[in-house]
Amino acid sequence: MAEAEAKVMSGQPMVDPMPTRVRFGSVKVRKHPMTLGDNPGGIAKGPPITMDWEHVESEHFSTVDGFLEKYPSTKGTNILRLSGQQRREIVSGLHTDEDIAQAEQEIKMIRLKRQESADEEEEGSIKSLIRKKQAEQKKKKEASSRAFGLLGSFSLGRRRRAPPDTAS
Repeated sequence: MAEAEAKVMSGQPMVDPMPTRVRFGSVKVRKHPMTLGDNPGGIAKGPPITMDWEHVESEHFSTVDGFLEKYPSTKGTNILRLSGQQRREIVSGLHTDEDIAQAEQEIKMIRLKRQESADEEEEGSIKSLIRKKQAEQKKKKEASSRAFGLLGSFSLGRRRRAPPDTAS
């Protein structure tokens, strides 16, 4: 333990004595058809789409390398981004135009409600900040009034002496 602490203090990199390894024996790919969805997030135009629950086919690869040969990485690309027209084409053979229009209308309503909720939350936050600031100002004013009231009860001028008692 002292050796590890010494390495940290000296700025030397620490090497984990038990390296962690992950291995995959095989890869199974299931393909799902696309269908009309209900998630309003992320799409600007067109109907929402999602994967169907039932898969239509499976592929089995004995190694990850075999999988990567057939399905090269799409990381960093927009290959998975679909236009509104592409979305419509995907679901048009599976759903009626009325169903598609209804799904688009529903996501518009959900987005509108989310925006209204966010606006209300922001408005509530602003009102809360205003109330807090007003309360702080009121406390300062009250503290100032109390301090002035205390000072006002003391005479700031010279103290008058009582006239000497001459009766004695």
